[in-house]
Amino acid sequence: MDASTIDTFVGDYWDRFAAYWNTIPSHVRIIIMFLITRIIARALTPKPPTKKGAVKEIASLAEYQSRIAHAGNVKGKITVVDYTAVWCGPCRAIAPKFADLSVRYADVDFLKVDVDKVKGASKEADIRCYPTFQFFKGGEKVDTVEGADAAKLEQTLKTLGAVERRLPDPDDSADQDAAKKDK
Repeated sequence: MDASTIDTFVGDYWDRFAAYWNTIPSHVRIIIMFLITRIIARALTPKPPTKKGAVKEIASLAEYQSRIAHAGNVKGKITVVDYTAVWCGPCRAIAPKFADLSVRYADVDFLKVDVDKVKGASKEADIRCYPTFQFFKGGEKVDTVEGADAAKLEQTLKTLGAVERRLPDPDDSADQDAAKKDK
């Protein structure tokens, strides 16, 4: 195929598109162009890295069962389990706040269970909605918070006796290491 054939081929389609485009009312064309630029801008905008804090992600049902069996067995130790899903909007919204709590309350174990990866965990824990947070103390489940309510999460931690003792944020040290490598 030579260049003139390609120009003819592309030109034919372009002429047909331009003729159709001109039949669309101008206010609709403006909306279409706006939406296309939004889609392109969103696709090109880099996504900020997700904060994980000191949250431990559970990878398998066996690990989940083991962690739950030992959750809070140490006297006075609190364990918080976040039952989440990737497709859940409120779960994604509360994740950075949950990570922040994991750094602020160093004496509390924070676990995250992705119910799509750890099949059977939500049924075993009798989860009805996402996100759901279960609190364990002294080896037993003592409270549950359903929904993405960060204030209620922190209030429940304080009610159970958690004391704010900040850890160095592992996400911040990773950012600093990356900055040092760039220099």
